[in-house]
Amino acid sequence: MNRCIATNTEGLSADLLPPERSDGPVRILFLHSQTLGFATHSRSLEVYSEAHPEIDAVHVRLRPTMALRAMGRRMPGAARAGLDFHRARHSQLWAREMRRWFRTSLPLSRFDLVHVMTQHQAIALSHIPFPTRPAMVVQIDATTEQECREFGLGRFCRRAAIRAERRVFEASSLVTCWSQWAADSVVEDYGVPAGRVMVSRPAPLIAPGSARLDRPSRATARIGFVGNAWARKGGDRLLRWHQNRWKDRAELHIFGDVPDLPSGARNVVRYGPIPHAELLDLHLPLLDLLVIPTVQDTLLLSGVQAASRGVPVVTSRLAGVAETVRHGQTGFLCRPDRDDEFVQAIETLLDDPARRIEMGRAAVEYVQEDWNADRWHRPLMDTLVDVGKRHRSLARPVGHGTSTSHRAASTRAG
Repeated sequence: MNRCIATNTEGLSADLLPPERSDGPVRILFLHSQTLGFATHSRSLEVYSEAHPEIDAVHVRLRPTMALRAMGRRMPGAARAGLDFHRARHSQLWAREMRRWFRTSLPLSRFDLVHVMTQHQAIALSHIPFPTRPAMVVQIDATTEQECREFGLGRFCRRAAIRAERRVFEASSLVTCWSQWAADSVVEDYGVPAGRVMVSRPAPLIAPGSARLDRPSRATARIGFVGNAWARKGGDRLLRWHQNRWKDRAELHIFGDVPDLPSGARNVVRYGPIPHAELLDLHLPLLDLLVIPTVQDTLLLSGVQAASRGVPVVTSRLAGVAETVRHGQTGFLCRPDRDDEFVQAIETLLDDPARRIEMGRAAVEYVQEDWNADRWHRPLMDTLVDVGKRHRSLARPVGHGTSTSHRAASTRAG
């Protein structure tokens, strides 16, 4: 069950927390980032923890305060010089805020386990000695080491973040990862034993239906783009390709907070930000293909959502994004810097409506099989219960029993 769901501990009081001591359901504190896809995923976990009979949960949605946003803001000049240290500053600011919570409205003694999303919000917990804190499970979408390697980011200004990540992973009973790509880095780059690493995809809560596989025959096909980071996700490239090659045979439908488009752009429909349910059930089912030529993403949940509505996806063979499309079956994966590959993939689908329908059917089946929410979220909840119970049975008061390092190791998952 969920005792309460709060934003930054607002409205939390002692009577809303689990009991100080309990032999009943495992007491779990969920601390979840609310940026980008993390917010959507946290809602899914709230639903599944509510339904689990062995969980007694408190959810805290982490939203940066105005002060935290101001102090953690990126500094463009320093960023260009590789001296911004944005992520390290942001993590330390969150750590300071959480330490205050743990002393006042959110005492850790009321919990058997803390589930944190992401590792950058777990710094405060990693510094607390094991006997005085619950077991910790951290959920991530990527590591800083692999972001530097995959996206060509400077490692110098991220060394502090990497050191902090390493400490968090060492202190965690379990690291759950959105993709196999991320899980491999936790093991290979950070030396975490494979038995303490688990893939748990952020499968969205998608109700069946609205998969328009029998799309009407139209003279102009509909190409979709979803995303707020216009340049990073390749929206400017897609617009250029469309205007140069397909403006007379296809419409380009753009969803998200994107900059003003060039005047005179033909057959382009710009929607701006719209409610998620409206996008999922009204607009996506009317598209013929979704194209997101991203150059820097760790996963592509919008692609999974489009696939659930029978829409083939063309995107980049990049990071965990490559795990959201079955190349040649549910869409196409292209090298991020190869415009020619994207153009060829898009034209293949524009020229062959039957292929689009075939891929759309395969996409729906793919989501039902590989991105089914029950398949991923139920096992995660069961695993959290197991880790929490193990911690409850082995944890002992400070200064009593075995050493701290032995007790910490004994609560590991697996």
